[in-house]
Amino acid sequence: MKNLIIHALVILACLSSVFANTAIRAWSYTDGSRFNAMIMGWDDQTDIVTLSDDAGKTTQIKRTGLSLPDQAYVRQWFNYRKKLDDKLNQMGGTMGFRQTT
Repeated sequence: MKNLIIHALVILACLSSVFANTAIRAWSYTDGSRFNAMIMGWDDQTDIVTLSDDAGKTTQIKRTGLSLPDQAYVRQWFNYRKKLDDKLNQMGGTMGFRQTT
C-alpha cells in the first residue's frame, strides 16, 4: 500500500511537468515569425512535430523548421512524456491528455 501511494505521488509529479509542457504557448519558426499552439506529439523517426492551435486546428511541421529553443523544448517534452509513459506501462496504466477551457 505504501509503495502504491509513493508511485501515485511520483506519477502526479510527472503529470504536472507533462501538463505544464502541453499548454498553449508561443512558438517561433526559424525565420522569427511567431504563432501560438500546444504540442500534441513528435515522431522522432520522421522529426515531425504535431501542434494544435486555440481553435483545435492541427499542424505538422519538421522540428528543424522551429527555432532552436523550440526544437529543444520538443525534445524535453518528448523525454518527459516517454518517461511518464514508461512508468505508467510498468504499473499497468496508460495516459492521455486533453485541454479544457
